Amino acid sequence: MEIEVKEAARRLGLSESRIRQLLRVDSLRGRRVGNTWVVLADDVARLETNRRRAGRPLAASRAWAALDLLDSGGGATWLSSSARSQVRSYLDRLDEPGPEVWLSLLRSRSHVVGTLAHPAALKRLADVGSARRAGASVAVERGFDLVTFGGGLSEFYVEDSVWPQVARTLAIRKSPNPNLVIRIPKDVWPFGNMNAVSDAVLAADLLESAEPRAVVAGTQRLNELLSRWQRTRRAQQAGRRGSRVADQHASGADAGTHRGQQQ
Repeated sequence: MEIEVKEAARRLGLSESRIRQLLRVDSLRGRRVGNTWVVLADDVARLETNRRRAGRPLAASRAWAALDLLDSGGGATWLSSSARSQVRSYLDRLDEPGPEVWLSLLRSRSHVVGTLAHPAALKRLADVGSARRAGASVAVERGFDLVTFGGGLSEFYVEDSVWPQVARTLAIRKSPNPNLVIRIPKDVWPFGNMNAVSDAVLAADLLESAEPRAVVAGTQRLNELLSRWQRTRRAQQAGRRGSRVADQHASGADAGTHRGQQQ
């Protein structure tokens, strides 16, 4: 059964242009009929189910924790141990989520500000201690399956507490026609002493792109990281279970030996 793009958009709570984008990147299957698209109703139902499973977005500190845990060596140290455990359990239940699910989960993590900056200010911003380069160009440098053709917006993460001073010093101002995107993490500064943002963060940012190829590349990298993390976690859990069984056997053997000695 096939439905119109307008109906698919209504059911999923998305714009019609977003539905057409999902069709172009194969997150939804459909076909052209004349000058319009129709969508497979089964695919819309699947995406509806995934979005319900995703539920409400994670709180900012937990969204950042999820990305930190997915990146190798991340420990999400700003959360309590119980909160980290909850985020780990949540990640463990995910099953190859599509871009809309990832977007739903992670959308509360940052304020995103479109700004205008002089080219000299862009160079100086790269030297600010609490600024981290981001964006598609950095993703390409990291080997994401993505091609950029130049002319894209520069992107930086800047810590909330220093952003007003940085903006004044470098004469960076909000603009409807930006040449610079500033991302300000909510609640936490998740990068600590790291000099660069992680692949997980770059991938999450790509999901917000209007370029379908960037959305595909971001989803692919996040799911690669998720799959690797889940395999590692399950191997560790299996190892801990094996250690407990071995300890129980050893305790039983020791008890048996002790009884034999008493007899």
